Amino acid sequence: MVVGSPCGLLVLAARLASPRARIVFDTGWPQVDALKLKMDKSGGNFLRYLKMYLLDFASFKMSNLIAVESKAQKTRLTKKFLVSPEKLFVSYTGLNEEELVNHQESFRRGVDQHIVIFRGKVNSEAGIELLAEISWLLPTDIKLLVISQNIPTRVVFSTNTEIVSERVSNSRLADYYAQASLAIGQLGNSRRINFTIPHKFYEASFFGIPYLTRKTDALSELISFDEIGLFLEKVDAISVSSLITSFVKDNENQISARRYLGESYRNSFSQEIISNGFKDYTAKYFYDFT
Repeated sequence: MVVGSPCGLLVLAARLASPRARIVFDTGWPQVDALKLKMDKSGGNFLRYLKMYLLDFASFKMSNLIAVESKAQKTRLTKKFLVSPEKLFVSYTGLNEEELVNHQESFRRGVDQHIVIFRGKVNSEAGIELLAEISWLLPTDIKLLVISQNIPTRVVFSTNTEIVSERVSNSRLADYYAQASLAIGQLGNSRRINFTIPHKFYEASFFGIPYLTRKTDALSELISFDEIGLFLEKVDAISVSSLITSFVKDNENQISARRYLGESYRNSFSQEIISNGFKDYTAKYFYDFT
């Protein structure tokens, strides 16, 4: 039986209903992390956090196997929830390509376009305030396209920024990526960034768009920082805006980065590769176990 996130309670129910069941919990990350993000934004109490931690702890204990989103996450869960390393395995979350594959052919752009795209939620990981600062430092021939809902009114972007606050269709999303020279990832200062791999990284890689973000242990599992040179160790508005400007105006680097990311996606973390790896690992585990 495979139980997907965030159904920790279902793991408990399944174990109580069938003590001998073989349960694979495809959690990706603990639900206490999602709660922590909400608490960072709106506040919360310790009791609620403790309840979610105990739910994560119990669901992990009652699972036979637990799939997590990265090797860095695996190491963390081993320590934070006292889970045996043998019970944990890495299955990258990847991307539902079926939702986008029909629109991939629309991906065409001219090399003279300088559009930088950010897509994501407003939370402590995104660094939306820093992104707004960066927008004012970019030259006028670079347009920032921000696809995000509920941006606080206190966060003011430059007049050369386009804000898309409504939900976008897959075809429209493909068109936006078709225009982009660069995608911006996580700029926030959350500790969770180091062991999580954002959905929009897979999305940008699927479309072959270079991806600028903080340098993290989790992303280093999938790509080489040296191959692209778009990963930030120093994150401030001046440094990031300078890197964006130099990159989008260097066609040779863009072509090289696009080729590298596209090949990495197809060869290492496409939906087919992730799905087959998940099935092969779980089948072998339970075969060897019996």
